[in-house]
Amino acid sequence: MREHLKSALLTTLILLSITLTGTLWYSSPSYEESTRGDYLSPPLGKESKPLFEITAPHQMFFHDRGNTFRLTTENSLYLDLLSKIHHNRLEQTPVLYRPTAIDWNQLYNKEEGIELRFIRGVPIETIDALFDSPLSINEIKVIDRLWITIDEETNSVQTWFISDDEEQVLIAKSKIQHLDQWFAALRSQELVEVSPIFTNDPLRQEKLSEQQVLYPRAFYIPKAEQKQPTRSYPLKKIEIKDMKNWLLDPAASRFPFESSVVYRYKNRKLTYYEKKNTMHFQDPPATDPSTATLAEELRALNSSINKHNGWTGDYHLDKIERDPNDDTYAYQFRLIAHGQPIYAPDESAPGPTTILLKGSPSERLIEYKRSLLYFVNDEKVDSITTMVGGKNLEKLLASQKIKTEQVRELFPGYRANITQSKIELEPVWVIILQNGAEQLLPAS
Repeated sequence: MREHLKSALLTTLILLSITLTGTLWYSSPSYEESTRGDYLSPPLGKESKPLFEITAPHQMFFHDRGNTFRLTTENSLYLDLLSKIHHNRLEQTPVLYRPTAIDWNQLYNKEEGIELRFIRGVPIETIDALFDSPLSINEIKVIDRLWITIDEETNSVQTWFISDDEEQVLIAKSKIQHLDQWFAALRSQELVEVSPIFTNDPLRQEKLSEQQVLYPRAFYIPKAEQKQPTRSYPLKKIEIKDMKNWLLDPAASRFPFESSVVYRYKNRKLTYYEKKNTMHFQDPPATDPSTATLAEELRALNSSINKHNGWTGDYHLDKIERDPNDDTYAYQFRLIAHGQPIYAPDESAPGPTTILLKGSPSERLIEYKRSLLYFVNDEKVDSITTMVGGKNLEKLLASQKIKTEQVRELFPGYRANITQSKIELEPVWVIILQNGAEQLLPAS
């Protein structure tokens, strides 16, 4: 009897051992998973960026019954207003509208409103990234401006979708809570007052019929001169091994070349250019029948960068370019400091001023170009520069042989002078021409 009990107990222990071994075997992480967790460094920062923030223009304009003011990311109300716009509920599908001289006069001179201007036109699909619910707009392909206004007669909120090149406007009634209170709060701010410069001048034509359909274009210049400091910051550097671990794997193979080092893991490749302090990640897209809208692509790309908190500053969508070879889109994001975009003298070596991302229809990151340099708020003010305004700014344009009808946008920015140890931000005027080209002008 005792021997039978021993045999039964031994059999039970053997079965239990086999069961536990199997459980441990199948529940254990793979080699790749286990090693990856041990070697990953913590992310770069503590903050992730919401999609509507990085896809919004860096500035907006507050129209207050004939007076216009510039509002930039430096102002605390900018993000509050942007959040309001993000939660903007359209109460109807936007409809085509043929605006007359009366309508534009109302917008510019009689009503309160916020105008968001994309420095280059963006595909209409990307506007979905600004709103928390998708839009259904098929009538226009490219959008240049969003204008949100309180209609003087009905006291209702309206959103205008404006395509300057296509000369099309869509309008929808909207629901934004307490927008009038935000406009009142803006009046208490010390904002830069600006004036519109009409490049096709339709609102100033003599004998203009009030019922004539118009599509005026304008850029804004400050009415008065401004004082702007030249700022400098010490540079920090992201370790390439951290980018390798985040984007590839700690076990990635390393191949040194004369001017670069290439890391490979499966189909993915990371190229490191040590002298330039730049990196280029590539993950070739597989043949995939799935399709995504541009807003969905942007959402996936933002998620990829947020995983390692790669937005090492206030980056905003600057340019979208389609690659006709593979029908993919490249998205360039530009760094903003103190509400002003930063440009490198040589855009082929931009330093931390831009980040380039490319997605695939299957909503994944397939290309990522950036500098490994970045800076934080350890600022030193080196000097103060006077930025001309009003008629003197118009004279500056004329001295550079730039006609107003050539100008799409004009705004203050910075030229980045970069060394190995610091970045200096020099105040300049940035001009975006009608053909999309950029030009930097001296402050005065």
